[in-house]
Parts: sequence; C-alpha cells; structure tokens
Amino acid sequence: MKRRIVLLLVATMLLGVTGVVGASRDSASTNLTMRVEILSPIELSLLNGLDFGKVFKGDMEVIVDPSAPAVGTTPAAFQVSGEGNTGFKVKLPSTATVRNGNASLNVKNFISNLTNEGGVLDSSGLASFKVGATLAQVPATAASGVYNGAATVTVVYSY
Repeated sequence: MKRRIVLLLVATMLLGVTGVVGASRDSASTNLTMRVEILSPIELSLLNGLDFGKVFKGDMEVIVDPSAPAVGTTPAAFQVSGEGNTGFKVKLPSTATVRNGNASLNVKNFISNLTNEGGVLDSSGLASFKVGATLAQVPATAASGVYNGAATVTVVYSY
C-alpha cells in the first residue's frame, strides 16, 4: 500500500511538472530593459574672423591655410562646446562673397584644420578648430577699401 501511494505521488508530481513544461512551450515572456542618454546641446562660438590681410588690385588668389597661415593673414578660429568625449563634424560653406558697397570679391575653397572636417570634444566638452579659404583673384578694376562678408559654419554631433 505504501508502494502504491509513493508511485501515485511520483506520478502526480511528474504529471504536474509535465503540465508546467508543456504550457511554457507555446509562450514565454521576460522584461526588456530601456536606456536613453540626453546630450548637452552642441554650441559653436566664433573667436576671431577670417582675415585675408592687405592685397593689391590685380593680385592672384590669396590662400589662408588654417594650419600654416602666411604672414599678414589670419584663419578664423572657433570653439565648440557640448557633451564630453563626443565626436562632431563641421559643415563649411562652399563659397561666399565679401563686399565694399557695390563692389564684391569671391571667397571659395573653405577648409578647416580638422581631419575630414571632424573632431572630438575633450572630456570637459570643449574643442577648437580653425578655418581658412581662398580669396579669388582680385580684379585690376576692384574698388579700393575694406571688404566685409559673412558665411555660415555649422557643427553637428557625430556618434
């Protein structure tokens, strides 16, 4: 009799375990985990503008190299701030114009001193870079005086 009760208990336990295992074959569930990282806004500040220096009527192109500017020229300098240890890309204008009244001169070939126009903010969230460009040949008929202009430089995070 004891033997039958033990067998009956073992059979009941096996059926109960089998029933649970059988139920888990057609469905399963678990909790998913979630994450979000909120970045500081990226900001760009102009420290100084691009200066082609003094030129004469009829001068050939004037190139301001941001890594090694010629005497009398100054590349534009910028500071980027944002999330530390995060990459960024710089978008430079393709062309621009400087004006003196109705007279104008063309600026082209903008380039930065960054490799592939990108950089990385340091651990405190700062980086700087310089931008140069080419002032197209100055026509012999150009008006004398100071020429000014502006162009847009943009930075974006790259992750």
